[in-house]
Amino acid sequence: MLLSYFCTYISPPFFPQIVELYAHGWDSYAEELLENIVPDQAFGTLLLAIAGRRLTLYTRANPRVWTQVAAVGPLLTDYLDTLISSDGQGTINGTTGPQLRFAEGNEAANASGEISIDKLTKLVEKAFRCLSTVHSTSTTTTTTSTTTATAASMTASGIANNVNSNKQQKLPTGTGSSSNTKELRIAGQLFDACATIKELR
Repeated sequence: MLLSYFCTYISPPFFPQIVELYAHGWDSYAEELLENIVPDQAFGTLLLAIAGRRLTLYTRANPRVWTQVAAVGPLLTDYLDTLISSDGQGTINGTTGPQLRFAEGNEAANASGEISIDKLTKLVEKAFRCLSTVHSTSTTTTTTSTTTATAASMTASGIANNVNSNKQQKLPTGTGSSSNTKELRIAGQLFDACATIKELR
């Protein structure tokens, strides 16, 4: 029923509807719609923002894990601080993405309202794949094969390896390539933070 409601208003490229589904915590519906589109860097940026906000909510509810999350790196903590400072100002077209609006029965949090780390990890993986897409379409054929293959088999070590690989690749010149590299690193650190949290359970 919910998916039918969103589909009624869907028109290419579907990004706003999918982002809103993630913002509401309806991950499985968003994933179903993702099968019909080819994600890009801009979409990955929005997913990254939603993932960052979910991690912030988790650490607020579990203050004891913040020290370990912060130890992942200052790039991640600075990014989370930026999201916090933009709360109430984010838009679906802005780099900070939409605000989280979880409804009762959503998939992103459990019955007590605690953010699901497993769902968050999957979201970070999808954000990373989308952010990697810009490299697969803007660099050489060799880079395309390497990036696509790595993203397709995303694991904990896969994300870390792909982040390091993208640092070494010859990226397109201009502001866009620099920004994308930074977001890929943030996504990698977000994934590391999720792995750390799982270890602390």
